[in-house]
Amino acid sequence: MYPIKAEFNHTNEELIVSTRNDIRFLDFANGQTKRIFVNLVDSDEADEITVFRLIQKRKWFVIGDHKGNVNIYNYNTGELVKKLSNHQSELSSLKIDYTNKLFITTSLDSQIKLQKELSNVYSQEDKINELEAKHEKMLTIM
Repeated sequence: MYPIKAEFNHTNEELIVSTRNDIRFLDFANGQTKRIFVNLVDSDEADEITVFRLIQKRKWFVIGDHKGNVNIYNYNTGELVKKLSNHQSELSSLKIDYTNKLFITTSLDSQIKLQKELSNVYSQEDKINELEAKHEKMLTIM
């Protein structure tokens, strides 16, 4: 299966590769697979991962799928942490605005959703360590 996105975790020295069907964690030093998370989307053959993003501090990752679902998973266990508001069609992009604690998703359903769900995923320790900043402009046409 071909990769749709790859990100590097400096802390764990891991390369995280998202394919249409799974998330793979590779040891950067030797290239060996450390773990693979499968069954993150419905078992329906028509459903596939379309977007992937690590969340700051590498405690979670977010995936969006062909059906418009947006879900947050635990980085270490692959367990579902939270389901976000869904789109009606395939997700085309996923951005995270850490300053305003927003998930910004776009979809083939022609919608742009800004979801203020990020604050619910942070622990108290994370909230204390956050820096506050203001954006003059946040939304741009993609």
